Amino acid sequence: MMKSLACCNDTYSLLSLFDKLKKLRNDYVLSDTKDARISVIKNYIYWFYYVIQRHANDDIINYILLNNLEEIKPKEISTTAAIINIINYTYSGKLLCEMQKWIRKNLTNSLLQNTEYKIKMRLKKLSVTIVDDECKMILL
Repeated sequence: MMKSLACCNDTYSLLSLFDKLKKLRNDYVLSDTKDARISVIKNYIYWFYYVIQRHANDDIINYILLNNLEEIKPKEISTTAAIINIINYTYSGKLLCEMQKWIRKNLTNSLLQNTEYKIKMRLKKLSVTIVDDECKMILL
């Protein structure tokens, strides 16, 4: 069931998947043994990254991921690692600029430098022409 939800392009179904990801986090707390907890963590991390790989380039999902990142991401993954993974699977210059604006508003300086650099490199790799003046100023 998780795979069918993760593969679809229906926003409502993907929101349902995010709820299921949050429930996986709760399953960790309820796990009886260390092996069960490890299994839940691995499963949670797998599905979190799977959703990013399949849907980070969708503007609605990208927005949901960023604005609910701390609630959705496994605690075993750093915020920087999660954001960089989202950046790596975003192929739209417009979305990368929106991410940059979000990053400027929501991250501390130490996280800001790493992620800004990654966005600059990603934009260069994609050879994207930036038309958004605000984004141009941010990336200078």
